[in-house]
Amino acid sequence: MEEKCAPLLYEERQSMVKRALSYRWIVWGVMVFAFMVVFFHRLAAAVVKDEVTLAFSLSATAFGTMSSMYFYAYMAMQIPVGLLADSLGARITVSAGMFVAGAGSILFGFAPSYAWLLAGRFLVGLGVATVFVCIMKIQSQWFKDGEFATISGATTLIGNAGGILSQGPLAFLITLVSWRSSFIAIGLA
Repeated sequence: MEEKCAPLLYEERQSMVKRALSYRWIVWGVMVFAFMVVFFHRLAAAVVKDEVTLAFSLSATAFGTMSSMYFYAYMAMQIPVGLLADSLGARITVSAGMFVAGAGSILFGFAPSYAWLLAGRFLVGLGVATVFVCIMKIQSQWFKDGEFATISGATTLIGNAGGILSQGPLAFLITLVSWRSSFIAIGLA
């Protein structure tokens, strides 16, 4: 009787391993998509410069300050994000971060004044700051040591595609709808 159970247990174990290995790719794919959003928002302000400066009569300094709010928030969040990833887990941390980034993008799109532009851009920076640390944590836990460098390179390559999407495609979208509608739609997505 024990001999008949042993192969079944082995097959069940192999099935569980296969499911776990396929699941890691789903988690990684979602995280890499979030990483694309990071690069998208990092470069998107340059695409809407003319429209935003015209809408709010901004000087170059004021526009630069608004753009830099993303980086101030991103920098300030690096240590807290590591703590959140360790305490809450990477997936919850990134999920919450992407919600905050989406809210910031929507706020940016609806901004009635310069102060709201700053707040929206700052929220985007807070939200997207969660992604890089968490994706590295996921990769270190779900991939073998020999796969880590390759998967990190693929993460960077695909993540940078978000920067490409923030240039030509965003510029085209702005010609179809306003910059405001574009950022609201991006925040909702």
